[in-house]
Amino acid sequence: MNTQKIQQFEEEIEDLFYKVNKKDFWDFHAKVVIEKSKELARKYDGDLEVVWLGAILHDIARLDGVEPHDEIGSERAYDMLVEKVFEKELAEKVGAVVFTHRCRNHQPENLEQKIIASADALSHFSAPFYLWVASVTDKEFPEFLKKYSEKLERDYNDKIFFKEERDAFKNEYAVLKNWLNYKKLR
Repeated sequence: MNTQKIQQFEEEIEDLFYKVNKKDFWDFHAKVVIEKSKELARKYDGDLEVVWLGAILHDIARLDGVEPHDEIGSERAYDMLVEKVFEKELAEKVGAVVFTHRCRNHQPENLEQKIIASADALSHFSAPFYLWVASVTDKEFPEFLKKYSEKLERDYNDKIFFKEERDAFKNEYAVLKNWLNYKKLR
């Protein structure tokens, strides 16, 4: 694994997010996913190269705000890695990680895909994530609460593929669930 090359690539992708005024998205979400993914890869003996690059690129289509960002991002991730002279086999594995990270239409099948999906979900279990999202959303607050309450449920129950990680975040889950299920007093 060429750690220096991947670190340089991460910095280039960070610069892209900063240039399109998505600094907060990078800082409050992508960077958290990268660090958590690397931690999980080491813990569960995943392919660190695939996981690290997959984490860097998992939301690459968010640069342009296109959907479905997992499918479009998968193609972009592959193309970017090949352009940066990474091996095509590695680019294919990373593309597959990006393709399955949302666990919506495409479920993770291997360890590296499950690591990225889990890290993506776990990044949502910090209070600053929801405070940040609330500060940038165009939704009315009750609609925001409903949407993110449902997202929290999906993340916790359907995207965290490691029982030990789910158990480690059960307190955060309970607190956030309570916050997002707030009912106004009459």
